[in-house]
Amino acid sequence: MSNELDAPLKVLVVEDNPADAALIEETLTFSAGSTVELVYATSLGQALGLLNRLALDVVLLDLGLPDGKGVVCVEQVRLHHRDLPIVVLTGNDEQMAMACIAAGAQDYLCKDRVLSDNVRRAIDYAIARRDAAVQMARSEQLQRENAQMQEVNRAKSQFIASMSHELRTPLNAVIGFGEMLRTGIVMPHSRDYQKCVEHICTSGKHLLNLINDILDMAKIESGKMEFRYERASISALVAEVVDICGTLMREKSISVTVVRDDTLDEFYIDVLRFKQILYNFLSNAIKFTPAGGYASIHTRVDGPDHIRLEVHDSGVGIGSEELPLLFQEFRQVGNNAQSSCQGSGLGLSLTRKLVEAQGGHVGVSSSPGTGSVFYAVLPKWVPPTLAHGAGSRSP
Repeated sequence: MSNELDAPLKVLVVEDNPADAALIEETLTFSAGSTVELVYATSLGQALGLLNRLALDVVLLDLGLPDGKGVVCVEQVRLHHRDLPIVVLTGNDEQMAMACIAAGAQDYLCKDRVLSDNVRRAIDYAIARRDAAVQMARSEQLQRENAQMQEVNRAKSQFIASMSHELRTPLNAVIGFGEMLRTGIVMPHSRDYQKCVEHICTSGKHLLNLINDILDMAKIESGKMEFRYERASISALVAEVVDICGTLMREKSISVTVVRDDTLDEFYIDVLRFKQILYNFLSNAIKFTPAGGYASIHTRVDGPDHIRLEVHDSGVGIGSEELPLLFQEFRQVGNNAQSSCQGSGLGLSLTRKLVEAQGGHVGVSSSPGTGSVFYAVLPKWVPPTLAHGAGSRSP
């Protein structure tokens, strides 16, 4: 479309009748207003070709063309040039004209009423309607973007508040128990002394893991995350993660079973990241499963080139409205209904990023009261250059 205020109005006249085309040219030549530049087409196909090559302001479209009749003409123009104003030219069939307007035309003109004022008024009206529609669409888009920005800012504020709590809690524990040891409130070699030391170690490890998660997120966001591949046993890695989660399982009396595909043996994988992904899934399952519940880990071949990792649980389940949000940044599972189980909200988002950075994908299926199944699909084989030995790759 022409953006210059004093530029000529560029009109495409699609009319196969030379007499009608000449009449339109004559009426527009003598109409008031800015200069009009006319371009002609005698068929729908020719018109679409011109529209693809030229920047035009409006189309005067006949409904009786050799290769297009009636509403089809409007639909074809709208299909390829949705925002272009269309004024249809018809005989006395106003019903057809109204059908064309319903299909996307802005106005219509009966050929027996083609007067200079009528033509120019119809063109101006069509452009005004189009501009109003475009402006409304832009306004609605801005409103949506503003709402999204507000939601992101709200989520970030909530995330920062949660992270502050997550960082302070273990740090306060380290300082508090350390102060008890320093001041002699707890005597050396006593049972309480040993408990204080254990609390300090546990809190310190939790704090370190949290900081590592934050750093990993930053690496992935900046494109600096590297993956180191080595040949490893999936069964052995799963057993390690189950052992790491042993304390969490015992505290809630949750049983964990492992279901392994016999055809799945060793293959090249980033051992550290695989265990990190599984740990995030399994610890999340334990967190949201009531005491005495169960979880299971499933590993199997998924097609010729991928491995599928699944963690099932008998937990509280997740509502359908939350499912699309689970792997997004700054989100927490069960944010409203399970506030006592809230964590930093980093685990699932980080898991998604780790999997996608390796060319895989994640997902979840769940409903309230039925438990959940979280899964990750990872490439089974690495590039040939890595298939001959351990190596590194940047995503």
